[in-house]
Amino acid sequence: MDNITIKRLVSTLEFDAVCLPPDKQIPLHTQSTWELSCVITGEGTRLLGDVSERFFPGDTVLIPPGIPHSWYFNREKTDADGNIENVSIFFPNDLLTNLQACFPEMCAPMIHISALKDALIFSGETRKEIYSTMLRMRNETPTKRVLSLLEILLFIAQDKTGRVISGIRPLNRQEMRMTQIKSFVKCNYMHEIKIDEIASHIGMNRSSFC
Repeated sequence: MDNITIKRLVSTLEFDAVCLPPDKQIPLHTQSTWELSCVITGEGTRLLGDVSERFFPGDTVLIPPGIPHSWYFNREKTDADGNIENVSIFFPNDLLTNLQACFPEMCAPMIHISALKDALIFSGETRKEIYSTMLRMRNETPTKRVLSLLEILLFIAQDKTGRVISGIRPLNRQEMRMTQIKSFVKCNYMHEIKIDEIASHIGMNRSSFC
């Protein structure tokens, strides 16, 4: 694998480790890249398209491109500083193609992953391996992270226990907002919820929201 190929792989991989207040988490959105996310601290409601589920620390999910998603964190379930923590890896389909070119032995696993259309929720040994590897990646160089991602992708390709979240349908703008509101209320019902707070959360002014 030459230096040009390594640089190409590194440039297409984005690793994000965040520690922030629950209300600063990115709202419901879609993206053109794959996302592999793992919750370290926090719990609440996870949205994948129109599928809403509870999540807890250790929640590990692979999301194909184009699926609306978000994590709504309970403000009571944070660390001592009032923060939640998660780590995510973002990568385009091109990375899977480039890995096949660099490592012919990886063709079958990469083709298997590329064909996935639904989100996968991991459990058992696979979740443990992915979780520990992603935590380790926080202290790695960008080049080393490519190798760690390769390790993770092998775990995913060989996994037989991942739970598929199927039946996910695209949401229009109004449906996305209503889903955001419902999830926000589920995660914050123990507090007094103000109209201004919900309106701000979904990016609307008070009068438009009302």
